[in-house]
Amino acid sequence: MSSRNFTVSVMGRIVGMLTSFAGRAVFVKVLSAEYLGLGGFFGNILSVVSLCELGIGAAISQSLYKPLAENDEYAVAAIMTYYKKISKITAFVTLVLGLAVLPLIPNFTKTDIDSKVIIAAFLLFIIHNTVSYVLLPKCALVICDQRMYVITAVRSIFGIVALILQSVMLVVTGNYLIYLASRILVLTVEDVLINVYAEKNYPCLAYKMSVTKEYKKSLFTNVKALVWHKAGGVMSRSTDSLLLTYFVGLSGMGKYSNYALVIGTIGAFFDVAINAVSASVGNLGAGDRGEKSEKIMRKLYFMNFWMLTVGTSVILCTLNPFIQIWLGREMLFSNIEMAVIVSVFYFSCVRDPVQIFVSTYGLFKESKYIPILRALSNLVLSVVFVKQMGIAGVFLGTVLSTVLVPLFGEVKVLYKHGFSMKPSKFYKEMLSYIGISFLCVSLCFLLTYTVKISLVGVIVRGISAFCASNAVLFLFCSENEYFYGASLVIKRVLSKKNKSKL
Repeated sequence: MSSRNFTVSVMGRIVGMLTSFAGRAVFVKVLSAEYLGLGGFFGNILSVVSLCELGIGAAISQSLYKPLAENDEYAVAAIMTYYKKISKITAFVTLVLGLAVLPLIPNFTKTDIDSKVIIAAFLLFIIHNTVSYVLLPKCALVICDQRMYVITAVRSIFGIVALILQSVMLVVTGNYLIYLASRILVLTVEDVLINVYAEKNYPCLAYKMSVTKEYKKSLFTNVKALVWHKAGGVMSRSTDSLLLTYFVGLSGMGKYSNYALVIGTIGAFFDVAINAVSASVGNLGAGDRGEKSEKIMRKLYFMNFWMLTVGTSVILCTLNPFIQIWLGREMLFSNIEMAVIVSVFYFSCVRDPVQIFVSTYGLFKESKYIPILRALSNLVLSVVFVKQMGIAGVFLGTVLSTVLVPLFGEVKVLYKHGFSMKPSKFYKEMLSYIGISFLCVSLCFLLTYTVKISLVGVIVRGISAFCASNAVLFLFCSENEYFYGASLVIKRVLSKKNKSKL
C-alpha cells in the first residue's frame, strides 16, 4: 500500500506541476498580474478566518488511525459522525466570518480592478471554502486509511480537466469570474467523487454512533496544544502575502505567486526525498532519547543540509531565467528580491530534521509559543523593512524571524525535553552549515550568472549549479564525521531502487 501511495504520489506531483505551469501561462497571457494576485490574497484571508477551526480537524484525523488499523468499524463510525458535525459547525462559522469581512476586502487591495469584481470573486471563494469543509471528513478518512493514491489519482485527472476548462473559459470569455467559477466547479466535483468513493468503501459511515466523553476530553487536550501551532503557522504564512498586497499591490502579489508556485513544486519533491532519507536512517520515534537519538538527528541534519544546499543553488541560478522564458520579463523580480525569496525557502527547510524529532517526541506543548513568537516578529520586522526596501523587505523580515525564533528555539526545546542535553555543540555545527551553504550558493550564482537566458541556458545553469555545489560541499565536508554514514544511506537507497528494476 505504501509503495503504491509513493508511486502515485510522485506521478500526481508531476501531473500537478505540468498542469499548474501550463494553466498559469494561459492565465497571464489573458489576464493581468493583478488578477493573479487576487487568488493568493483571498486564500490568505480565508486561512486567517479558518483559525476558528482551532486544529480540531487535524486532531480528529489523527484519532482515526488506530480504529482503522484495528478494523473497529463502530469506533470509526462514531468518530466520523462527530467529525461531520464539527465540520458543519466550522463551515457555518467560516461562512459568517467570511461574509463579515467581505465589505472590507476592497480596502486592503491596491488595484484598478473594479471593486464589484473583487467582492464577487471573494464571495465565490467563501462559497467554495464552506462547501470544502462540509466535504472534508470523508476525504480525510480515505487519507487516514492509507489510500492517498485514490485522492492523488482523482485530483490528477481533475487537474487536467480543470486546465482544459479554465483555459477555454479564459480564451473565449476573458472573464475572471467565469474562470474562477469553472475552477471551483471542478474542485467541488472532485471532492464529491471522493466522498462517493468513501461511502461505497466504508459502509460504517451509515452507522449512527456517538463518541464517548473520554474521547472528547482527550481530543480537546490535544487541540489546546495544537492551536498555538495552527495559529502561528497561519499567521506566518499569511503575513507576507497580506503585506505584499497592502503595501505593494496585487501586481506584486501576482508576481510572487509565480515564484511560490515554482519553489513550492520543487519543495514538494524535496519533501519526498527527505522523507525517504529519514525512513532510511531508522525509526525516529523508537529507542533511547539520549546520545544515540541525537546522533541520528545530526546525521539526518547533515544529509538535509547537503540536499538543501544543492537544491537552493539550482533554484537561485535558474529561477529568474525560467520565469522569464515561461511568463515573460514583466513577471520578474530583481535578483536581490529573488534571492531573499529563495532564502525563505532555505531557512524553512533547514529546520525539517529538528521538526521531525519534535513532532515524533510529541513536544507540542513545550514548543507551543514558538510559532506565535515567530509570527509576531515576522509581522513587526516585515512592516519595518517593507517601508525601507519594498518587496525584498517583506521577505527579509520572514527570514530574520525564522532565524531568530524557530531555528534556534526548536533546537533548544528538542535538546532540553527530547535529548536531555545542552545544544551548544549543535548550534556551532548548524551555523557552520549555514555559512557553507551561503558560500556555495553565492559561488554557483556567480559561476552561472553570465550564461545566456534560453531554455538550453536554464538547463546549463541547473547542471552547472548542481555539479559545482556538490564539488564545493565535498571540498568542505568530506572530513565531516557524518559524511561517510550519509554516503552509506544514499548507496543503500540507490541499491534498493536498482534491485527493484532488475
